[in-house]
Amino acid sequence: MIREHHEVDSATLRRKNVDGLADCRACHPDAEAGRFDAGDR
Repeated sequence: MIREHHEVDSATLRRKNVDGLADCRACHPDAEAGRFDAGDR
């Protein structure tokens, strides 16, 4: 996960709707279905 998310800056992680790197759905709306495409964001 860290390798794939090294480009995420701290400002993004501080947004009210993002609860850190473990909050997959913040950037990947289909995370619950197991889809983590880079194009989701």
